[in-house]
Amino acid sequence: MSAAPDPAGSLRSEQPNQPLGGQRVEVRIAPEDAGDRLDRALQRHLPDLSRSRLKQLILDRCVGSGGPGGGKVLRDPAQRVSPGKVQL
Repeated sequence: MSAAPDPAGSLRSEQPNQPLGGQRVEVRIAPEDAGDRLDRALQRHLPDLSRSRLKQLILDRCVGSGGPGGGKVLRDPAQRVSPGKVQL
């Protein structure tokens, strides 16, 4: 996947049909969010996205945890979260 800087200086994907307009977003799940549903925890951190949109991104396998190469795809919107990083 290639990426190019956008006017704000962050990287965006040049591939079409990427979630969030091709942007990669990293959310840090705080200890106080532990035990919440994945879709609800993400919605707290990404208020511009509806919970139904986040659910669809999760079901479309666009959400993962962990780092590059060692990440795991998160597939269940009702999955309970633990502290750490989540990428969309």
